[in-house]
Amino acid sequence: GVYDPMAADAEIIAMLCHCLDELKPIIGDFQVRLSHRKLLDGMMEACGVPPEKVRAIGSAIDKLDKESWETVREEMVSQKGLSESAADLIEPLVGIRGTFAEVSARMKEIELTQGSAKVDNGLQDLGLMFDLLKHDSRVMDHCIVDLSMARGL
Repeated sequence: GVYDPMAADAEIIAMLCHCLDELKPIIGDFQVRLSHRKLLDGMMEACGVPPEKVRAIGSAIDKLDKESWETVREEMVSQKGLSESAADLIEPLVGIRGTFAEVSARMKEIELTQGSAKVDNGLQDLGLMFDLLKHDSRVMDHCIVDLSMARGL
């Protein structure tokens, strides 16, 4: 059938947030961290990550919730064969997190990612999704965009 792009994603996120919100007395506050494969791919491309290394570098980036940047950078360079200059370009990008509006504005300010069709398409997709969710505070109060997220993208 015909459906709005990102509608299914928005529905799943809304259901997740509503369920977790009901469980809040038991689990406490929560945060749903979101990203987009097109954003990650565009960032990697802009930083000079060779296409054949994108998955491996994404796997390393995804460890940032458990390990320091220095440890992750060392893995990318020593074990995954990424150039030091590419790793240094990645660092400020994967540190970006916040509301969709904040992340979108920040990405548009970064010269390195300006003009990247993949980044633009990823931001557009996320924008469509957040547009569908914007009137639901049970969702919006808990969702952030986190560019260090690479798992499952």
